[in-house]
Amino acid sequence: MKFIDLIKLATRMFKARTSRTVLTIVGIGVGTATILFLISLGFGVQEVILSKITTSDSLSAMDIYPNSSTEKKISWESVDQISYIKNVEKIAPLFKYDGQIRIEQYNNNTSFLVTGPGFIGMDGKEVLVGEDLSKDNPNGIILAASFSRVLEKSWDELIGKEVEITLNIPEEEAGKFREEKIDKKFKIIGIAENEKSQVYVNLDGLDRANLNNFSLIKAKSYNSDQVEDVKQQIEALGYKTSSVSEVVRQARKFFSIASLSLAVLGVIALLVSSIGMFNTMVITLLERTEEIGIMKAIGATDQNILSIFIFESALMGFLGGVCGIVMGFMAQFTFNFVVNFIAVRMGGEAFKLFHSPFWFILLLVMSSLFIGILTGSIPARKASAVDPLEALKRR
Repeated sequence: MKFIDLIKLATRMFKARTSRTVLTIVGIGVGTATILFLISLGFGVQEVILSKITTSDSLSAMDIYPNSSTEKKISWESVDQISYIKNVEKIAPLFKYDGQIRIEQYNNNTSFLVTGPGFIGMDGKEVLVGEDLSKDNPNGIILAASFSRVLEKSWDELIGKEVEITLNIPEEEAGKFREEKIDKKFKIIGIAENEKSQVYVNLDGLDRANLNNFSLIKAKSYNSDQVEDVKQQIEALGYKTSSVSEVVRQARKFFSIASLSLAVLGVIALLVSSIGMFNTMVITLLERTEEIGIMKAIGATDQNILSIFIFESALMGFLGGVCGIVMGFMAQFTFNFVVNFIAVRMGGEAFKLFHSPFWFILLLVMSSLFIGILTGSIPARKASAVDPLEALKRR
């Protein structure tokens, strides 16, 4: 039997039993669409959350804190000590101060993060406009993006503005502060991704004699594979450490479990659909028993009959997979549109809630094809084993 004849015989079901065939394909499509929707939702939420807490620098960075159990405190000596550790690429101490900022007519209290170049990236954020802190520009500061709303100016309008800063420096006596107005004027060189009203100040632009209340130290290894080794060396010196990579690792474990749970629900829906397909193929076998007998009487072999039924079921499975992909993407688009519409109306920002890798889409289509072949194999074998004389007696 030629392949073109096989196609013609297998596709007769669309003309002879159109409604039943289409409903069977849609049933497979619903199961496939359910898996695509649920798993893509898991992938999408994972991407959204991890993109908010990580950058390429933050994955290979770590926070270093004082350790009360070893009575190890952070100091400028600690900065020098950690910078000499093998595989440490960059290091940035952090000092946090409350104070006042003055930009033209705007004068208000805010929080200042006094740190060095590279801290913003290591903290999992990005400079959206302008440039990062650098040793070449010690008087440059970076504003959080939220200042744009407060000052009612665009990011580009804020770049280049001069700023006056007053810091509340803690005294040796606990709970007491002294106001210190910085004599020099600073200039806004960038806008950073940050929802809090914070200002990043280059520590090279201040007198280090006043910077003695370390909050933490950020250190970055050359790549994420070296993070654990660097952490062990730092902890061996008596300091406490933590890293975003630990959070990411735990988050990925959580999402893997969640995706597996969602996949189980989708597979159940697909199995229910496959039962419907099996029922369709069994009914088709019963209806076409006489036709099978005639085909065998005029020379069709068992292999020919088997091929026809297998091809029919495989075609229905494949079309069901393609239908499911289309239905799944339509459901994703609708759901994402509704969620983003509500989020924007409530003052939030739009985001992509679904992520469907190409390999996953291909896997779904191939799975539907496989289920079609598997489901149709039993009726196909029974069809190939039909005795032509017994079949023709039913006339």
